Amino acid sequence: MNKEFAHPPLWNDIYDDKQYPVVPHSRPLPLTIEEVAARWHGCAMWWGGGWSLPAMLRRREQEELILLASDPEMPEGDILEIGCGWGGSTLLLAMANGLRNKNEKVFSVDSFVGEDADVRVALTRRSLRYILDEAMLIVADSKNLLSIWPENMRRFRLVFIDGCHEPQVVMNDFINASKLTVPDGIIALHDSGMTPQHPWRECKEGQLPNFECIEPLVNTLGRIRVLS
Repeated sequence: MNKEFAHPPLWNDIYDDKQYPVVPHSRPLPLTIEEVAARWHGCAMWWGGGWSLPAMLRRREQEELILLASDPEMPEGDILEIGCGWGGSTLLLAMANGLRNKNEKVFSVDSFVGEDADVRVALTRRSLRYILDEAMLIVADSKNLLSIWPENMRRFRLVFIDGCHEPQVVMNDFINASKLTVPDGIIALHDSGMTPQHPWRECKEGQLPNFECIEPLVNTLGRIRVLS
């Protein structure tokens, strides 16, 4: 990989979790961030191979995604990710999901806009190249979710939303994703509660009757259960 490109941001190397209340793990971690990072760098062959997992997520947020994706008590279904960055979170979800041994798959949707779009697409595809039967990258705008999957095709048990953070886009992603989520499935949203119109905040305030807000926030990761 050409060193002219800035390497992916090392969010969990630069920022820690000290400003947030400690949220205990619901069960022991079945997989570590270091294991995922080693796989990502081994596959993507990024020139900074000794660095950690490239994801705009703090360590505790990454760990919570591992717990959600690997949870044996969740209903059956695939995983949907909206916004994959450099593929770090995609690989994390796929590796954790594989621990359930249920032949489920991770689908990651990202429009890949910006000057480094080609680099991010290449890194993501390379990081997933050995697990193509477990994870699929879809280059598309998330507003077209219901064109990719029919609304009555409720197939996802877990959705992770970390795409465009504009309030209306986040709400649209949430609404569309909820139509594809199985009952008792969970929608996790990064940077929750940052704006008044955020789905997690509205759910907490009782404005979304068909959903249950799971408290507390894990740093900025909000979790919403789909009731019906």
